[in-house]
Amino acid sequence: GIPFLEGGAELLRTKRGNHNSYRAGDQVNQFEWSRKSEYREVFGYYRGLIALRRAHPAFRMATAAQVRSGLQFLPGPPNAVVFELDGRVSGDQWESIVVIYNANRHDVDVALPGRGAWTIVVAGRLAGIAPLGNAAYIMDAAEEGGAARVRVPAISAMVLHS
Repeated sequence: GIPFLEGGAELLRTKRGNHNSYRAGDQVNQFEWSRKSEYREVFGYYRGLIALRRAHPAFRMATAAQVRSGLQFLPGPPNAVVFELDGRVSGDQWESIVVIYNANRHDVDVALPGRGAWTIVVAGRLAGIAPLGNAAYIMDAAEEGGAARVRVPAISAMVLHS
């Protein structure tokens, strides 16, 4: 699909409370590029998400048929969205990708599919294609069934692959 990023989100753009700035002048609508240095961490996060999408075709499925065969929603806690992308459908080197959005004001635990090893590439304030380290998030496989679980911080997204 086609991604949508609102212009200036990577700079934490503000319109100073004007919710309908269509007719507002440049004072409200111009980008304040100086915010890039002030919000370097946010800019880096967006840069990492863009790099992830560019590097992995699973995030760029081109047809409805690919999406139907390569996307599966998984069970998750209330106020969280959990889905798995089958990388094989789009020729991705990552076989399985799990994306989790946690809209809760508290951490949530999510069961991961299968029994394989998982690598986190988006968590907290970091995003990209390099592994972030799993120790802070992945919990030991449960005795019943052997499925791993991951702890997703409040109001955040996480991307893992196996």
